[in-house]
Amino acid sequence: MTLHPTSRLLYAKHFKQPGISTKLSRQGLVFDCVITASERRDACLYGTDSAAPWRILAVQRPPTKVILNPESPTERELYTQLRPDADFNIVYGLSPDRTTRPRWTTDLDEGDVFFEGQECLLVAQCGADTIGFSKFGVFIRRDPEEEKTTNFEVLVDLVYVRPRCRGAGYGLDLSIACSRICDDVFKALLHAAPDGETISVGVFADFESEGGDRFVTYVIDKLKAAIDLAPIGHAGRHLRLKPVVFEGGY
Repeated sequence: MTLHPTSRLLYAKHFKQPGISTKLSRQGLVFDCVITASERRDACLYGTDSAAPWRILAVQRPPTKVILNPESPTERELYTQLRPDADFNIVYGLSPDRTTRPRWTTDLDEGDVFFEGQECLLVAQCGADTIGFSKFGVFIRRDPEEEKTTNFEVLVDLVYVRPRCRGAGYGLDLSIACSRICDDVFKALLHAAPDGETISVGVFADFESEGGDRFVTYVIDKLKAAIDLAPIGHAGRHLRLKPVVFEGGY
């Protein structure tokens, strides 16, 4: 199969595969999960060497419900709920004037580079209480000057947990959910990519805290693992997978 550089690559059918929990609908990516203490424990075993994640395992609390681009709260409602006790201007991460939910879109940028993807708002809740959110985007970019090359990019904008809820592992819960979505989109891309395609993976972030650093590191580590575990020959096709490239600011 030969794919034109400006052809859409991912459709709902590519997410209907074993091991993929994220779905793609007309409303965009669909995902929700419940993160339990055992999953936080597994994440600590898997990832960072920092002592901070291990301390949160001693915190006894209910599981965390994480929802992608929920109908409620909207970004405006989330901004209203979190702003009173926010320790910085969270408008930098939220769009309180947005009236529609993000959807999977396709477009051409100024350099005729075709891209498709979606902005993602992950909301963490414990019972009826909204705890925090993560704002990131997943995009697939195809440059007509890069023959048989597809770029999968994750852009992390912000991770925020209410000050009174910090230190209890909610940021880790958001990183687990974010990594699952990124992993699912990457797996769907493997199903969709044409034979002989080169797939590069990039993670871009600008964080100012140790918690944000750990969040991005966990996502990167999970993508690295996905590349390592991906078969060289996928569904009768041969794909070339490049290592994860990270660009971050401090």
